Amino acid sequence: MATPAPYWVPLERDDRHLKSINSIKSKSTIDHPLVVKSVVETKTIEVVSKEVKSPQLAPKKNSTEKNGVSNNDPLSAVASPTKPLSDPLSSDPLSASALVDPLSSNDPLSMSAQEPQFNYDTSASRSSSNLTQFRGKSATMDKRSTMKKKEQQEAQEKWDEATRLREQAVTLWKTKKAGILQEFTTDELMGVTASFIDESESGKAKVTMDKTQMRLAQLEEGDTNTAKNTQQLSQKEFEKKIESYHSDIMTSWKSEEKVKALKVAIQGAKMLTDTSTIKFYPSKFVLITEILDTFGNLVYERISSKHGPGDKPSEQARETCRNWFHKIASVRELVPRIYIEMAILRCYIFIQQKTFPIVIERLCRQIRGIGDPLVAMYARSYLVRKGNEVEPDLKVYAQTAFEDFVTHHTTITSEPFVNSLERYHITKKDYLHLYYPAVDWIFTCMSTHYDQADFDRVLDGYRRTKDSIILESIVTCLDSTMIVLRAEQILQFIYEDDKERNKILGLTIELLNSYPCNTSLNEGIVAKFNEYETTIEDDIEAVTLLRVFVEFSARYTKIEEVNQLLGRVLARGKKGAENDQLMAALQSVIVAVLDYVPSTVSILSMDCFPPLVELMKGEREVSISKSILNAFSKGQETLKDPVIIGNMFTLATNVHDSMNSLSFFDEIRQNSRSIATFINRVDFGIDLEKHLNFHVECRKAFGNLDMVKHQLVLSTLQLCMKALKIVKGKHNKKTAQFARACISYCYITIPTMEDALVRLKLYIFSGQIALLNQSLPQVDALFKSAIILIQEVPTRITELHNQGQSKSTEPVLMEYIESLFSSLVVVPGHPEAGPFYLIKALLKVIAEYPWENGSVPKTRVYIQSLSLLSAQYQTRLPYSIVGVDGNDKLYGGDNNFRAELQEIINRVVDDILKELSGMPTEESHNQVEQSRLSLEMFNSLLSYAQLTPRSATLAVKLYELVKKGGKTKYAEASVNSLRSHTTQLSRDLYNKLVSL
Repeated sequence: MATPAPYWVPLERDDRHLKSINSIKSKSTIDHPLVVKSVVETKTIEVVSKEVKSPQLAPKKNSTEKNGVSNNDPLSAVASPTKPLSDPLSSDPLSASALVDPLSSNDPLSMSAQEPQFNYDTSASRSSSNLTQFRGKSATMDKRSTMKKKEQQEAQEKWDEATRLREQAVTLWKTKKAGILQEFTTDELMGVTASFIDESESGKAKVTMDKTQMRLAQLEEGDTNTAKNTQQLSQKEFEKKIESYHSDIMTSWKSEEKVKALKVAIQGAKMLTDTSTIKFYPSKFVLITEILDTFGNLVYERISSKHGPGDKPSEQARETCRNWFHKIASVRELVPRIYIEMAILRCYIFIQQKTFPIVIERLCRQIRGIGDPLVAMYARSYLVRKGNEVEPDLKVYAQTAFEDFVTHHTTITSEPFVNSLERYHITKKDYLHLYYPAVDWIFTCMSTHYDQADFDRVLDGYRRTKDSIILESIVTCLDSTMIVLRAEQILQFIYEDDKERNKILGLTIELLNSYPCNTSLNEGIVAKFNEYETTIEDDIEAVTLLRVFVEFSARYTKIEEVNQLLGRVLARGKKGAENDQLMAALQSVIVAVLDYVPSTVSILSMDCFPPLVELMKGEREVSISKSILNAFSKGQETLKDPVIIGNMFTLATNVHDSMNSLSFFDEIRQNSRSIATFINRVDFGIDLEKHLNFHVECRKAFGNLDMVKHQLVLSTLQLCMKALKIVKGKHNKKTAQFARACISYCYITIPTMEDALVRLKLYIFSGQIALLNQSLPQVDALFKSAIILIQEVPTRITELHNQGQSKSTEPVLMEYIESLFSSLVVVPGHPEAGPFYLIKALLKVIAEYPWENGSVPKTRVYIQSLSLLSAQYQTRLPYSIVGVDGNDKLYGGDNNFRAELQEIINRVVDDILKELSGMPTEESHNQVEQSRLSLEMFNSLLSYAQLTPRSATLAVKLYELVKKGGKTKYAEASVNSLRSHTTQLSRDLYNKLVSL
């Protein structure tokens, strides 16, 4: 029986056809042997910032008040009943003579809101003038309307800005409040009056009396109850007691017992007069003002509920508000009365719109009547906080509070007063520190809408007191730009201060780090500090301060200045190498240098930096080594100095040795990436052998990190190509030996890695580099290892970075095999094993690999192999390697050669048809894939095979599969190419395909 003609006989092309092929723009290939990439991948993460603006409630516009209405304080006369009526603050807008009904006919807004009346003359002679007059008035009304809209817009913008400042202040107070509670604690017991809330009132006889008298009697009863049982509580018990007061207020309010809630608030406010546990007073102030804030919010919400519709407060809301202020005015003790009034300060808006400045000024004066300076100072702080909520633009009261503190500072620093502190067992320094939270908050509220004159007044206050808490508040709270303008003067104040000098100096320099001064001043600051640093006795304090100046010098001075400061740090560190706190301070200095000196090479070149790193031991040594490697990996610098390379190698070794089997995957990956980057940046110039020896040392030191070994292989291949470039593609004996040494290094290193796909990639890559360097024995060994390794590639891998999901390896494996096909085109055959021994071995491995059922990559690999086999059929290969004779020169179209090649092609074609026919087509996706693969086979058949009756029959079958999957339009270009053929078989095939 005769053997059937083959489906595929390769088409032999002439030189002209080869030129046309070479002129076609080819696609870029992956993993080209001439392009050596680093293993370290850089990913850019784009952070999208979303600004969410909460809706702002516009302020309700109040009616303009009647002429003659005073803006004075409604409680001035009630709060000071003994003062004569001539007191400038005694005029009460709550009195009947001072009140104006906003709805009366005399209201200016009511009059302006009336519609204009026009008298039209019916005579024709005056109609024109009347019309002109009406148009003029209309234009005036339009202009007024435009101006009114503009004023409303400006008012809205002002309101929004005030709201922003209020919200900012509330957020800032929450932060400061947490710090106060954490810093100011006590172990002493605190005397607290037992709460009267739990006392039973059921046994009391009911006596009919006036409602006002009854409420006043309840308040008086609350005053007398304060002298009853006193409990001694610890700090935790006191905090629980305050929480119970908070709960009592909420419970009483919900049960409509408003007076009882007020009594609880008064009870809490009275505690602020007790300074027996003076060290705890700032925290006590924070806890109790929380109760007062809650009470004030409840009162404000109650009055707001009676506001009614419209912009103007209803009469019921005004009466309720007056009632509350009259209740507060009846409190006998000064401190509770002031605190309760400050708690409901914003309720004054229901009585009179613009009364806040007068009320706040009166409260400032009343606080001067508090005898204890500490209690008075915190009362001022609370007033500033509540005033900031209602008038964030008004800062006069904050300046007044600060001036009052400056005035009383002489008293609290006097010798008799300091001697009186002995009963509290507290020093003068610690006592003055108790004022810091209050002063700090006052300065915080002063920081907005601040000018140079205000800043000068604050500096003058410091000159008069010489108190470090004022200087610290100036640095931390006030406008940074003004501090920078007065930096020289402030630094002089700091050096003259003998209390918190180092702390404030550090804060000031940290501020100047963000707002630099001019160059001459920067150098002067560092020079002045160099003189001062020698006077600091405590090494830890000195190093802590040096860290701030190192950062400042790294930003704004020369690298020599940084090195000089590091020398001072090193001298301090050597004296206390066993001191753990000192070593922690030294570590912070090193981190600051790495953060703010942009060049890691410059850092490592400084004389004092490496000895400073050597002082680190144990975990600190590892941490610093990681920081240096990470800082270096972020830049683009190259290491050429052997000393620096040696230091970096030691740091990398420290990091490598710190990891073990228990280390986290992310830690290993990050450290491996940093070490790999370091290896990739090393450059020994033309001393290639020294560079290769360095790689040998690295493989020995970092043998446990696959990513590092991956980079070592790539860098070694890069060395091999560098040598080839130096000799311009023609190796001499010495460079040829060096190239073979590089390939041998890779051949030995690759098997030590765990990932089979990485090994396969590197084997193929190394084989391609060996082929370019004409090292054919190593080419055979590397490609043979790659072919054998295909059998070890797992079908699926688990992606740790993708929540442990499994992924098929077939698409990646297909790419690597296609890359291997492109290399085998120019690899010459073996004199003993034959011209196709590598191709046969590869096809055998592909057939035996456990592909998935109906695998698309498997079929595509077979189709791509036909391109390789068709290239081998040519008398001249499509491309070649300089110095390497391919099969076209070795066999030159020998008949036996072509016969063996045709047998291989026949088996591959049969395998392809078997795969196409065996693909499951029940699902539409599979049918589309079958159509796509048939189209690839169809295009390859028309491009690379001779047109015979047998191949024409195969083309028709493939086209039917293409049409079945809906891919006909993609095959039209190939079908139309048959029209240019002159043979009858080509025309018949074209007609047949068109008719399908």
